[in-house]
Amino acid sequence: MLEQFRKALHLNANNPPCTNVLRNTMGLPCAHVLKSLLDRNEKLTRNHFHAEWWLKRPGYAHQQVPNTHPPLFPETLSQLATQHEMLLPHQRRLLEGEVAMLSQDWSGGTSVLNPIVVRTRGRPQGAIAASSIRRDPSEFEIVEMQSARRKRKCRECDQEGHDRRTCPRLRVVQ
Repeated sequence: MLEQFRKALHLNANNPPCTNVLRNTMGLPCAHVLKSLLDRNEKLTRNHFHAEWWLKRPGYAHQQVPNTHPPLFPETLSQLATQHEMLLPHQRRLLEGEVAMLSQDWSGGTSVLNPIVVRTRGRPQGAIAASSIRRDPSEFEIVEMQSARRKRKCRECDQEGHDRRTCPRLRVVQ
């Protein structure tokens, strides 16, 4: 999205027209959509994104509990305030963030967050350098490698094809 925003800042009339590829494949607004929003001074809303990117999606209805009790909002708010004072600073920031998100959801201005990055198992893709990937050798390369191998050489007679244990010269002597 940041890359599309940067492109939107530099779009002009000479750029090619929108093909809607990013919208159709990823469900994200392209630089052209972002440019038109910037020009009209409008905000980016969740409707500009495919529902797959939403935190609260249609069709995932939460179980609703019937309200049989009188409204408890003032009491709940006072309990929340007293508990807020007892929390550690980092817990306070988390709670304040959650309350801010709830208030945005109720005011109709839902925010779109970046997707959560999940670390997968194993070696990350791209961790192997391209130079370390080898192809299978062809038949003639296999033959060349086998012939290039050092053959056994006898220490007694300096001939190839046998070693000291199997040297025919030592057998004659014994």
